Amino acid sequence: MIELKQLRYLLAAADAGSFSRAARLLNIKQATLSRQIGHIEKRLGMPLFDRSLRGAKLTKNGEFYIRSVERLVTEFDELNSWVRATCCGMTGHLTVGFHTSFSAGNLRATVTEFGDKHPDVKMRGVERERKRLLGGLENRTLDLAVMAGEIFYAGLRARPFWSERILVALPEQHDLAERERITWPDLAGEHFLLGGVDKLVTVGFRACSLAS
Repeated sequence: MIELKQLRYLLAAADAGSFSRAARLLNIKQATLSRQIGHIEKRLGMPLFDRSLRGAKLTKNGEFYIRSVERLVTEFDELNSWVRATCCGMTGHLTVGFHTSFSAGNLRATVTEFGDKHPDVKMRGVERERKRLLGGLENRTLDLAVMAGEIFYAGLRARPFWSERILVALPEQHDLAERERITWPDLAGEHFLLGGVDKLVTVGFRACSLAS
């Protein structure tokens, strides 16, 4: 049986053109390298190198065999790299559910940064209502979900990504417009303008930090 390590020795000798030079590069004894290559030749039933005082040169059969060895070792290394990358989360597919639009802000920046750091991970974003996101996590159609607020759902774990201030826009003449911080009770009885309109006119408004 020919081992992968022996094939690597064979490649090193072919590249170096000398058993002694290849042994130094591999940090092994020349006798060890010669013995391992001799084992391959014995298993194949043919010499792969013409040995001389000037070095070791591949035979015609050796040149043909080494091309197959190069492909085999390269494919093995690529397969190992893929397995390691997959196990470490460096490659693969990731389906992320969102409870809110990620076209801007911290969420958008986080997704962009992840894509830059892990270009081999194919990410797919799905925007759904909160209940459907939790269901997607439970039935494993989603790998993770990002949503606002605290999550209390059996069998799921949650961790905070970031926190944001809430801003309220007020007319300049409003009694609360001069305050740097206001609380929810201060807004009792006020009318709120929510999303869903085509355009919001904000000229003459001020943004104040809203204390939680």
